[in-house]
Amino acid sequence: MSAKKEGKENKSSRLMVVVSTDIHNYTYRDSRSLKPLCVDSRNHPDPKFQVNVAFQEADRVRLNNKKPISYFVPNNIALLLSNSKKALQKAESIYTDSIKNHSESSDPKCDELWKNCTLVSDYIELI
Repeated sequence: MSAKKEGKENKSSRLMVVVSTDIHNYTYRDSRSLKPLCVDSRNHPDPKFQVNVAFQEADRVRLNNKKPISYFVPNNIALLLSNSKKALQKAESIYTDSIKNHSESSDPKCDELWKNCTLVSDYIELI
């Protein structure tokens, strides 16, 4: 089967980047990326196979204007967890700032009901 699709080659641009030559001092900068692959074979009997290195998977894509962007590959589950955490923090802020001590007239007007609808919907959507 041919590797070409619509006149273009279907090549992967993913690669492994050496991010540290000492896995014990590697600083993992973004918890949303894939975890690094660490190799520590300093105790190998043959000195030529003794290594201590961390690899991070990277990818490169072309954007709409054909300019490429390279990045460390994100972890899908970590992205979803991060999104959930941010939503919870925003919901807590809405609750504390607007809902907790909310007061309204005994007979709310239509505009106030719409404003409250938006407020409560935003809160429910986030939690």
